[in-house]
Amino acid sequence: MLTLEEFECGWDYLTKKYDLGGNPFMTRAFEVREKWAKPYFNDIFCARMSTTQRSESANHVLKVYVPCKSSINMFVKQYTRLIDDREKADDKAEKNRSQKISKPMFGYPIEKHASKLYTPAVFKLFKAELKKTTSYVIVDNSDGLCYEVLHVDSENRESWSRVNFTITIDPQLGLYKCQCRLYEHFGIIRCHIMLVMTQTGVMKIPECHIMKRWTVDARKGSNVKNGNLLQFWIMKQTEL
Repeated sequence: MLTLEEFECGWDYLTKKYDLGGNPFMTRAFEVREKWAKPYFNDIFCARMSTTQRSESANHVLKVYVPCKSSINMFVKQYTRLIDDREKADDKAEKNRSQKISKPMFGYPIEKHASKLYTPAVFKLFKAELKKTTSYVIVDNSDGLCYEVLHVDSENRESWSRVNFTITIDPQLGLYKCQCRLYEHFGIIRCHIMLVMTQTGVMKIPECHIMKRWTVDARKGSNVKNGNLLQFWIMKQTEL
């Protein structure tokens, strides 16, 4: 994800390169950039969803099951069927996961820990970030609590592109923070932090960096089971 400085410098570069400085659409888009540009809400957890992805996906799924102008009874019946189908798909995915072994790519201890901790889909994202660490090197470590990483091909990167990032560590919590703030936005450790972890011998992902929703135990302890999501939602609404 771009930082604020990268976004604004990149926007300026784009408008000048293609002579779009006076374009009405580009002008309006930039004026409301806080409403759509990710760098302006990179500290808000979005679970890798875009601004409209969740609502559009939900609408699409409902339209498949619920005909237009359906009665309330029909809606409830079809919605229950939808939840049942989703539960069955979930169970199938869980069965497939239990029968397959996620294979580490590089063999780091932290990668082996992630292979047992995360679902296959999330572990795939983890490995992609781990691969990106090969594009960075640690160039400064003043006190063991603050690291600076630099892109190995920084000279050939775009002039507006950030090539160095600072990672700070809270030793008491085991919390790593990077200027890119991708972990806060996506909930998965990104390559800059991962580089520091692998180079300093971190064996396991710190507890504070593990989001249960991405793990193989995400369904454990849930109060919503066996297609009862609609009933659970109705019950909660009556409690308000």
